[in-house]
Amino acid sequence: MKKKFKILLTSASVIAMGAGVGVYVATTNTQNTSVNVNNNENINYKTNGTVVTGDKLTFSAVVQQNSNISTQAFINDGTKPVGTYNKEINLGKDSITPKYTSGYVETYLESGDTVSRYSSSEYHNNRTLMPILDTKEHYYTSERTYSEIQKGIYRGWEISTKSINYGEQFAYSASPVLKTVFRDLKQETIKAVQFNLGLSDTSIESINSFLKTNTGIQFVTIKGISQDTDLSKLVLPESVQKLTLLGQRNTINDLKLPSELQEIEIYLGSSLKSIDPLIFPKSANIISDVVMNNTSSVFTEIKLSDSTIDNNSPKLQKAIDDVYTYRIKERAFQGLVPGGYIASWDLTGTKVTSFNNVNIPPLNDGTGRFYIAHVEVKTDGNFGNSQNESIGSKPSNDSQINDWFDWGGGWQKVQEVVVSSSENVSLETATQEIMGFIAKYPNVKKINIVNVKLTDGSTHEQLKDNVIKAITAKYGEESQYKDIEFVLPETVPSPVA
Repeated sequence: MKKKFKILLTSASVIAMGAGVGVYVATTNTQNTSVNVNNNENINYKTNGTVVTGDKLTFSAVVQQNSNISTQAFINDGTKPVGTYNKEINLGKDSITPKYTSGYVETYLESGDTVSRYSSSEYHNNRTLMPILDTKEHYYTSERTYSEIQKGIYRGWEISTKSINYGEQFAYSASPVLKTVFRDLKQETIKAVQFNLGLSDTSIESINSFLKTNTGIQFVTIKGISQDTDLSKLVLPESVQKLTLLGQRNTINDLKLPSELQEIEIYLGSSLKSIDPLIFPKSANIISDVVMNNTSSVFTEIKLSDSTIDNNSPKLQKAIDDVYTYRIKERAFQGLVPGGYIASWDLTGTKVTSFNNVNIPPLNDGTGRFYIAHVEVKTDGNFGNSQNESIGSKPSNDSQINDWFDWGGGWQKVQEVVVSSSENVSLETATQEIMGFIAKYPNVKKINIVNVKLTDGSTHEQLKDNVIKAITAKYGEESQYKDIEFVLPETVPSPVA
């Protein structure tokens, strides 16, 4: 079964792909003129979600969302006088972030001095393996600068390096000040290695070979990651407790991580939006350096990659718990706004068709629960009229659904489309493709042709008339198509002399 299931947090809106300024014009019968539309049966229409493409034209569905629920993201961070905001945040035993102090707190500098720094109440870097000291230049605690990220600097850790064939090998040693401040360090010496895939002699295979030969590596940094990098082939030994990824890539869902990983830093650009929370072992803390330079990747969509997950799978509940409870104080899982949460779920490729059998946990900020405003699902259409009953208006006891749209057979429900073309098309070609489209989807009642580019000085009014004539010639004057409305470019009145 092919399907796509999305949960989107949104305010009241209309999604209209490619829509332009226009006026609505109801169809009227004009004088009959012969219009050649015999070739529309040979047009190859392809459907991809909300878009149908013909040979020359693209038809985009317009979906009305009636949700009146707005985002539940809250922003509490900001400059406050010292001492006015200082309280203990108890995230509970199920959160990856332990109790910590928010507001202005005394933190330690590399010099050994103390200084007041602001600790966010919204998110927290839980550096369990390699905690760092602060500097006077930092406003927030426990974050690194862009320069430090690029150079592999962790304040409070002394570095010794040596060159290797594919990069550099490091030994990070805790400084005396760090050991004084953090008396419960897990390890005082970290064996690390850094690779750069931008170098011609470095590949995933060479990295695997080095890690297999040189045992006991605890910290791996990989630079130069690109969209062409096959991370599915990366084999990280179980000794690795910290991983840092740098480059540009739009997914890491194919990455296999060591089961005892403690920290992971992800600097792969803004194109990395979707994440599968199940790829992270429970021990792993996702570290974000977002205040300085917005360097770390931030996720805005959950995309499960295990095709075996279905409505009753414990993995589905685990994913929900990870996103809304266990990792809710990790900045990477808060969406675009600090203190927010991810509200979009893409379950394409899984067997999930319902959230009836899961529990979405309540928020712990006093607002009660995570609100879900819009649900999109794509199946093969076999559910028919029972689809809404199978998921209901409330897919779980703790969620709220204001709008439901099923893209399996969804095109049979679409009533309005926006038609566009990337290049100029003739009146005859445009008429043929529109006629073929409405024959395929007779449910469409409104057609926006503002963005159709026409050749030879032809007008949109002529295109509308051509389609109306073709409809009358093929189906008669009282067919189901007689009430189709067209959206035309707005006509600018001529100035009055």
